[in-house]
Amino acid sequence: MVMCLRKLAVCLLAVSVIFLSLLVSTSSLAQVEELKILDPTEALNALTFPGGYLDVSVYDPNGLLNSGDVRAFLECPAQNYVARYRIELLSRWRDGGRSILRFRVVEDVTVDGKVVVCGLQIETAQGVLSRDRSVSVFRNVPDALTLMHISDVHLVTPLTPLGTSYHHLLSAIFLANSLDVDLVLNTGDTADHPGSVEELMYYVRALKYLVKPVLTVPGNHDGAGIPPDLYQRVYGSIVGSPYWYRRFGPYLIVGIDTVLGYADLSQLNFIEKVLKANLDAEVKVIALHYPIFRGGYRGTISPQEVANHFYSSWANVPDHARKFLELVDSYNVTLVLAGHIHSDGYAVYNGKTVFLTTLTLGGSRSYYNGYRLVRIYRNGSISVYLPTDKSLRDVVNSFNIELIHYRQVEFESGSAAFIKIVGDGFSQLPERPSVYLTSSKCVKPTVYLVRPLVGIRERVENYTAYYTRWGSSEIVIVEVRLGLEEVAPGVSVVLSCMEDEDLEPPVITRLRMFPVKPRPGVDQVLVEVSASDRTAIMGGSAKVVWYDADRNPISHTELELVPADPEHTKLSVSIPPAKASYASLTLQLFDAFGNTASETISIEYLSPTPTPSSPIPSPTPTTPTLTTPTPTPTTPTATPTPQTTPQVTTPTLTPTPTSSVSTTPETSYTVPSPTTALASEVGFSLSMLTAIATLIVALAIATILLYRKTRR
Repeated sequence: MVMCLRKLAVCLLAVSVIFLSLLVSTSSLAQVEELKILDPTEALNALTFPGGYLDVSVYDPNGLLNSGDVRAFLECPAQNYVARYRIELLSRWRDGGRSILRFRVVEDVTVDGKVVVCGLQIETAQGVLSRDRSVSVFRNVPDALTLMHISDVHLVTPLTPLGTSYHHLLSAIFLANSLDVDLVLNTGDTADHPGSVEELMYYVRALKYLVKPVLTVPGNHDGAGIPPDLYQRVYGSIVGSPYWYRRFGPYLIVGIDTVLGYADLSQLNFIEKVLKANLDAEVKVIALHYPIFRGGYRGTISPQEVANHFYSSWANVPDHARKFLELVDSYNVTLVLAGHIHSDGYAVYNGKTVFLTTLTLGGSRSYYNGYRLVRIYRNGSISVYLPTDKSLRDVVNSFNIELIHYRQVEFESGSAAFIKIVGDGFSQLPERPSVYLTSSKCVKPTVYLVRPLVGIRERVENYTAYYTRWGSSEIVIVEVRLGLEEVAPGVSVVLSCMEDEDLEPPVITRLRMFPVKPRPGVDQVLVEVSASDRTAIMGGSAKVVWYDADRNPISHTELELVPADPEHTKLSVSIPPAKASYASLTLQLFDAFGNTASETISIEYLSPTPTPSSPIPSPTPTTPTLTTPTPTPTTPTATPTPQTTPQVTTPTLTPTPTSSVSTTPETSYTVPSPTTALASEVGFSLSMLTAIATLIVALAIATILLYRKTRR
């Protein structure tokens, strides 16, 4: 008995030592993994220039970066190599649970065009911290900035055809890259479901293809109705701080958090503090999600009549609304950009501050999905670009993104983009738009131009290759400039690292239709196609022929098959209601290299009954029959041709860069201190290990005491 107790005590002590060692090592690991760069991020870029300042906010609850060696680098795209620049640490200080590191950007950063978007890497004793495409280095501070204003992307929203919102975002990125746009400003509702990691990650994924700076503020669909810690953990970790400011030469841009429907006192105090600290800024812009003025109003508003024009959520807190306008007026804010209402709006407050809202980019819409272009000058004047024959007083006056069909996808050995312009969409493009493709570095990338609708495939010899690093992977970025005549019929641009061309057609693996038996003249039919391919499926067509009860054809149409996920493994099409008895549906898919596959299925409509409210059957797979149709292009819908109708001056759609001004601004950002998901998970593990180790030690002590008592 004594010997058993003695052995048990020794074993328990040994196990407790092991657990305590594991506890110490896990604690050290937690300290390393808790560190995270909160600002700048891939969706909330820093704006600087060679010789300028760069402030970095790091989530650092234990103050690990207060001392010790810190080295930081910018990794910027360059031809034939990754350009890596050491940046100088000037100072560091604490702000709550964050460490703020101030760096100076070296003078010799090479900027080939107007701006280069670089990755940030910080080496510390605790590990390496990094953020891809997070620091935008301008060649110099321009005399004017052209903003692309997007809002209400609603990624993966059920309110539009499946997948449309993601492709509209890619189309806006394609336009921003091709036009003389200096900055993309997104005013929220990026996701469709608050707290959705997947939807926000789609956003960051799409931004990899953007070669211009971007700034983002949250909307109610990004954070309303969920616990604050979840909001901070998801949105704060993926997108960045929900409120911030950027000082860039004469320009001050302030982003605020209005997920509550308005700016609360903390946000109003933040705005006032920033404006007061930047009195010398010549141009002041505020970005928020909820507009302060109701939708539908277009014109001037005086301080005496504001109560009649407040948007409903602001009207519920009139003191907050008046305080916001007081700050805007007293500090001479130039421009306020907002979204939320999914429609265009325009107001001039007290004769000097312009308020603009912009159509939804990817959500439900009354007219079309769109974006806006605004040019701000350092003297405070504003030019708003408008479609032909439109004015700011028209109900809809943003540009129509639906005229630009752009898709981009990566596959194992390359990537591809498909571009098709419909209607008057060509007037939104420059003479030679740019397509940027990315892939893991390969020795010699091969670029192809494929016209899938006419079966032409050719190599592209004239392109520019840049190299950069995302995380630990070296990436090649290929820029291909196209002529408008090449884009017209629909064209795929393919970056391939394969030794041979893809000659294999796509494989359709599954078809689903809902409802299986639609009601004639009532039901839309949603068809979902699952498919696989050696490279990537880029799109397709759906030809529908409707028949009467005697199988006589009565009408037909051709629709576009749209990829329904970022990987293009599923495509979908919505067939409009029809008063018919039968229909044949011929689906044709094409991949990046123009190889095609097709299927034909039959649709049987319900017989007319006096009780149309019968339940709709759940979807079941259909059995396809193989045919080979001949696709025809989708018939475009005519829309106004965009041109510029300025508020103050008369700019062109692709403005020529003006002469630069040399200044050295000091940039600083205000970021909350979110508790990251990783820290939370590791903290839970530490608690469990601590409890287990404590229990084992207690058992060991009890066993030793019992052993001694037994010996007596």
